[in-house]
Amino acid sequence: MARHLILCQNPALSASLELWLKGKGLAEEGTLALNTVGNKPDSTEVASAFEELAGWLDQAVEETQRVCGVPEVVVLTDLAGYGVIAVSDLNPVKQNGWATVLGMLIFAFPEIHWIFVAGNFASGWGKQVRPWHSGVTPEDLNRIFTDRRMRVSFLFDGSSLRDSIRGAMGADDSKQRVILPRREKLAVAVDEEKSYAWLHAYTAYRFGFRAQVVTTFGGMKRFLGYKANTCVKVEENPAVDEIPHLVFEDVFLQFSDEHLDNFSFLRKRDKICPWLVEARYRVLVTSGHHHGQDKIALRDNPNYLDELQKRGQWNCERQKPLGGIFNLWQKSELQVKLHEGGRLGLAPGYTGPMPSDDSDESTGSGHSAPGRVLVIADWLIARARRLVDAKVSSVMEAVYGAVLATDALELLGGKTPTTSLEALTLRHQCEVFTECHFVGMQEHIEVHLRVADVERDVKKIGDWFGKNEQERVVACWNAELTILDQIIDVFQNNNQFDEEQIVQAKARRLHRKLWFKKYWLLKPFEFAPWYVEKLVASFPLFLLALAGWIGVLGLVFWWAGSGTLHQGFAHSFSTFLSIQPPPDGRLWTADKGWNGQFCLIAFTMTLGFVHLGIFISHLYSLISRK
Repeated sequence: MARHLILCQNPALSASLELWLKGKGLAEEGTLALNTVGNKPDSTEVASAFEELAGWLDQAVEETQRVCGVPEVVVLTDLAGYGVIAVSDLNPVKQNGWATVLGMLIFAFPEIHWIFVAGNFASGWGKQVRPWHSGVTPEDLNRIFTDRRMRVSFLFDGSSLRDSIRGAMGADDSKQRVILPRREKLAVAVDEEKSYAWLHAYTAYRFGFRAQVVTTFGGMKRFLGYKANTCVKVEENPAVDEIPHLVFEDVFLQFSDEHLDNFSFLRKRDKICPWLVEARYRVLVTSGHHHGQDKIALRDNPNYLDELQKRGQWNCERQKPLGGIFNLWQKSELQVKLHEGGRLGLAPGYTGPMPSDDSDESTGSGHSAPGRVLVIADWLIARARRLVDAKVSSVMEAVYGAVLATDALELLGGKTPTTSLEALTLRHQCEVFTECHFVGMQEHIEVHLRVADVERDVKKIGDWFGKNEQERVVACWNAELTILDQIIDVFQNNNQFDEEQIVQAKARRLHRKLWFKKYWLLKPFEFAPWYVEKLVASFPLFLLALAGWIGVLGLVFWWAGSGTLHQGFAHSFSTFLSIQPPPDGRLWTADKGWNGQFCLIAFTMTLGFVHLGIFISHLYSLISRK
């Protein structure tokens, strides 16, 4: 059951809210807690007031029973004030007393459902904020708590509460302006299997969408423009006023709250929930079977999807199991179809976790993130670190940690590099935990795109390191190596050997670059470790290298006097693989001493010995791990 917290300035309001919750049966013994704050904090007291309340909330969150790994907490509060609530009032870097503290808390606890029990929202808030967060009247509270039965989550900012505050921080024309990544578009993940729904929602969130998880038919009604036979107009529902830009959708849906016959018939489904047609991008994820599917639907679905394509909706169907977060994004072709964002593959309006430009205005004034923003990020990182250290045990819990780390990374914008790198490390750890713990994943997880993503983000953060380009490059290599080592550890602990080997190859390259950067006089000898890295990273390449060496040396043996070309290749083959001189004494015998033929044979035997050692070590690693 959800934990309900009351955080108010007015003691009388706290008492009345407590009575209301108990009267509705929403607060059982041990699931309700109250906190009444004192006088409004001044600018020097905001941070300490936030720390105190964050500690209280953190304890309450930790004490909340977690059915699927993510705590369900509702906070009713009047800290935003009793008049008109402007979105700028909750700007964490401004000075608006308790409203400022509330803005900081909203960022630090993204999983909490915040309900404002006083004041009225002014213009400037996102479309979904008022329906989900305004609980001024008993009718509003009744509606919100009724809608909560659809098991919605606020972790992915589907209601745009956090995004609205981010927008206000960037719109401030003072020196306190802080431009943060915006999530302007909504994605909806529809699947009765919670793990899939959460993974799809997080994937959309990671690449710049706000996201809503839909695991019930009631959720489909709420977020996809439900039209029943009673001809109820969509606009009559105040919460349904944002058409999703992206939909991840299972073909075969068997909801627990309501089951519709032939709901896999997409033409029928879209008449019931017409916003599925209006979505710009639609990805159907299915197990691929057709057992029990209506024959008409089986024939009509491909034709219907083609019709939607011609009408402007891009859609595709992808098979379960998945190959990881990056694989899902790539295989659904969103990696190339989305081109309106800060870079290819990002949601429209989203610039990535770090700003796309290098100006000081990108994340605020000065040479680091604003102090209050850093405090929020520290809390997010600490909470994500706690999840990682406790060894997350479910997909939803790993996703939870990944969102905390992602929000911290975006708040910092790379301007506080060490803390930003810690957030980036935690994000990748949690994502890899998700991929390794989810039984809906393929045996082989996409890793190359993740390694490239790490390198790209580290380079952006590295702009804030060092006095010159050389120092920045070295700092980036060190940071990238630290993150890769953590990813390797996760893969190793979860027996993902092939994925571990891919990341190990990148880590070895970085180790080599750092070593030769330190001992630059030995730079001419860098070819040797580079060559070994290439052989260890790919067994087919290793076999190709063997064939190449034997072929080239065979030509040299022939030129050196082995007789025919055929004999030259035979001498090369036997010397290289047996690591001993060729049996034919016409080329060289011991009594000929140190000459050119001896050097050729010695060089060939040395190469054979080195390659044999590489082969044995690689074979041992395969056997010992597999």
